[in-house]
Amino acid sequence: MRNKTLIIIFAIIFLSVFSSDLRAVEIKKIFYQYKYSRPLMGTLVSFTLCAEDEGKATTAAEAAFVEIERLESLMSSWNPQSEVSLINKAVATMWTQVSQETMDVIGQSIQLSRNSSGAFDITVGALRRIWKLNTTSPQAPADKEIKATLPLVDFTQIQLNQISSSVSLGKIGMEIDLGGIAKGYILEKAYKALRRMGIDNGLVDGGGDVYCWGLKPDESKWEVGVTDPLKPQSYIAVLKVSNKAVFTSGDYARKFTQSGITYHHIFDPKKGYPANLCRSVTVIGDNISQVNGLSSTVFVLGPAKGLRFLRKYPGVEAIIISPKGETIISPGFDAKYPGSLRTTVYQIR
Repeated sequence: MRNKTLIIIFAIIFLSVFSSDLRAVEIKKIFYQYKYSRPLMGTLVSFTLCAEDEGKATTAAEAAFVEIERLESLMSSWNPQSEVSLINKAVATMWTQVSQETMDVIGQSIQLSRNSSGAFDITVGALRRIWKLNTTSPQAPADKEIKATLPLVDFTQIQLNQISSSVSLGKIGMEIDLGGIAKGYILEKAYKALRRMGIDNGLVDGGGDVYCWGLKPDESKWEVGVTDPLKPQSYIAVLKVSNKAVFTSGDYARKFTQSGITYHHIFDPKKGYPANLCRSVTVIGDNISQVNGLSSTVFVLGPAKGLRFLRKYPGVEAIIISPKGETIISPGFDAKYPGSLRTTVYQIR
């Protein structure tokens, strides 16, 4: 009887260990990395997705691309039928009903404008019109035309009616342009679509605006390069990150030259000309919502005011390149991302 009891106990222990091993084998999955790209939002949007098989990754990528296309159709100022275009075409003080998504982005824009004392302002649409930036032939307008347009740049004239989900602009000739903030919002929606499709590790890249989550198939962190604005084919830093948003605004991405002068697309709302206090700004935070719109805001404010402004956003770090090519970093950058810079830090403020 004793031997039989011992055999039964041994069998229970064996089965317990064996079943634990089976569970361990079942949990351990092999992931592969798949890449997808599509021209959207005026840039190349890319996904790097980790999945057990290509079919799952492809289905997820397609769902995310469809979501981007849907939201872009609502918010693009290039599309004459978009909700943004309808707002801009409406007679002053008239209300235009829009989707909740467009309301959300405009609401976030107004909040950022308040936080930055107008350094960020989506009503630069009037300036973009006279600079013809939404055409294939941009050109610098005359000084007097810029001065005449500046009174139309005023975020306080945007009115929102949350009950009817509608928008009104307070002055004739005002226009909004969501280019500085809509892309981040849309990329976040794409990320959420990918997560709903079961992608637990991946990276989305919207032309310099990157969010990565989880790890690569070899369980290492993602590597995000920060472009050198003086040599756009090389990097000033390579960040090893996970669950981070890395957003960059630079004067090298969209520009044109006229009469020997180069102009870019990031406007100082108070001056009516492209901002000239930075060459590039990269901000790093824990999620897209935290950093969305901040890089272009700091670009307008310049290094000193920009870093003071970022104190309002705890946990956000920055790399700023000055007009002279100096590399300026936020106070907490080195501690969080040691060894990531490939250039000398000339100045820390």
